[in-house]
Amino acid sequence: MSEVNFKSLQLLHESLLQKQQNITEENQQGFTKGVREYIDQAKRAGSNIASTRERDQVRANLRYWANYLYSIDKTFPDTELAPSTVEEKRPVSTIITFIVFIILIVFGGIQSYRSVVNRSTVTPLIPVSGETETATALVADIPTTISVTDLPTPESTGFNVTLSSPANGDSITPNLEFSGTFENLKPGWAIHALFIREDKYFPIKENYLIPDKPLSNEWTIQTQLTESPDEMSKAQSYSVFLVASINDSTRELLSNSSESGIEIKSLPDTVLPFDNTARVIYRDPFKMVQETRLVYSMSLNETSYDLYTSRPDGSDVTQITITPNVSEIFPNLSPDGTKIVYVKRFRETSSSPHMYAISIMDANGENDHEITDWTPNVLETPQWSPDSLYIAYAVGDISQSSSTASWNIQVYEFSTHDNTVLFAESERFDQRYFTWLPDTNDIIFGARPQTTGTVGFDLVHIDSSEETTFFFDTDQDDIRPGIKFFENGYLLTYTVVNPDKTHDIYAITDSDRQFPFDGSPIRLTFRRAGEMVDGVRIGSADYPIPDPASNSIYYIRNVNIYRLEFTMREGRMELNETKNNDSERYGDLVIETGLKDDIWGFDVGFMEAFFPIK
Repeated sequence: MSEVNFKSLQLLHESLLQKQQNITEENQQGFTKGVREYIDQAKRAGSNIASTRERDQVRANLRYWANYLYSIDKTFPDTELAPSTVEEKRPVSTIITFIVFIILIVFGGIQSYRSVVNRSTVTPLIPVSGETETATALVADIPTTISVTDLPTPESTGFNVTLSSPANGDSITPNLEFSGTFENLKPGWAIHALFIREDKYFPIKENYLIPDKPLSNEWTIQTQLTESPDEMSKAQSYSVFLVASINDSTRELLSNSSESGIEIKSLPDTVLPFDNTARVIYRDPFKMVQETRLVYSMSLNETSYDLYTSRPDGSDVTQITITPNVSEIFPNLSPDGTKIVYVKRFRETSSSPHMYAISIMDANGENDHEITDWTPNVLETPQWSPDSLYIAYAVGDISQSSSTASWNIQVYEFSTHDNTVLFAESERFDQRYFTWLPDTNDIIFGARPQTTGTVGFDLVHIDSSEETTFFFDTDQDDIRPGIKFFENGYLLTYTVVNPDKTHDIYAITDSDRQFPFDGSPIRLTFRRAGEMVDGVRIGSADYPIPDPASNSIYYIRNVNIYRLEFTMREGRMELNETKNNDSERYGDLVIETGLKDDIWGFDVGFMEAFFPIK
């Protein structure tokens, strides 16, 4: 029988890859047997393979086929390569280089010299760690003509990278974090994670760049799996291991190859693999959401409120939280759609007072944590600033009276974890209702302009709260502002408090982003509160929110969420007729609650989340 060597193993590996494309139920058992025979042959053949690069290639092949077998029967075979019993042949130049290096270390005073060589044909020698700085510099300066197999391996040089998370066999989520430690890696080098798929490496785009002066030897890389919705909906297993790139061009090559991949045999010589970091990890199926969504707080049990999300038309409803003893109310999506800030409400017994806190979670409900202390004061409508650096929210102070709250706006700053009261108490301000002006750190809030005596809106910058600018006002009380960029100006939505205390919603467009607003307001709701329709008394329309991605406005009436659409004609808004017969001439029913259900706050915006499929 002829001796199995690296070349014959590669031919067998490539043959198996081709056969894998045509697997059927009838031939799968025979193919699996062939894979097991290949693994046994490759392990034994390790004794005949001396080249470091060839051994790395065989190890990568073994990891690939071991991953395949695990996907079949959930057992991971032994893939330990036999130690080499043959000596790797090295060119005379390598021996000379080593002798020169030893002489330089012994005498220590010889000056380094540089050789003028053709850089396109020379592979740089990687500095040996563990020596003095002088010795390292001398090694870098030795003239070299080194072949691929002469490159030092991590084991021979003392370079090391460990992978502490994820561990082998771990179950992961699409938002993945790699972490571990490193030893003796040089500043400017980078740590990369490579996925193995068929005969290619697929590096993740992110990497950890070794700093000039590391504060510790720990490293972390955060990434997100890039798969299609169909792929994400199926359970997957992955083979992954770590490498280090030793220069900028290699680091860029790996980062830019996340989608196209790199053929296993084409991995650059300036990449150091760390075989001790090889892992097989697993992912359960997930539903991927990357689109405009509604997020709302709804109670189905009359005791607590949970968060839900749906598409803008009310389809694909997904429950985000299930917390029987805690309510999540007033949700607001972060600008990038990956997180939700909301009010958390809790009380120990039915007779004890409610306690409130501002909390943040991932958009799928994970990693929930409070950013404010618990308080008996009422908290409402937390909102992200456009740059995601702040959270503004309304505080109803009940310290003076349990039945009447004194409202103010507070701003939480992520960099300092400080909460700042925007205004000192003022009779002129009605600080319960507010919103951020797009792309600014300015807040639009309720004020009582002197011209009408009714509540309108002023504008204030969070760093200069003593100076306010008149923004908008009508001859009625205007509350609950919502705003977005629209054409060359803004679209402002708001609620009007009628003399009989019922509410209607209005909108006005601005053409030049100058304040106060020009143009004429338009009433958005056709049905008046108090009317009887099909035996049901119509409630007030409230909480208007413009959809940032379309000519739609959402609002609440009778604890249901409606959506109305409009068209711009010659600079004026024209409402579109309703599509459904739901007692509204303008506005389609999107989220309908039951007789005992209730909605307590909602938002609309881009969402990016992964929900486990159970």
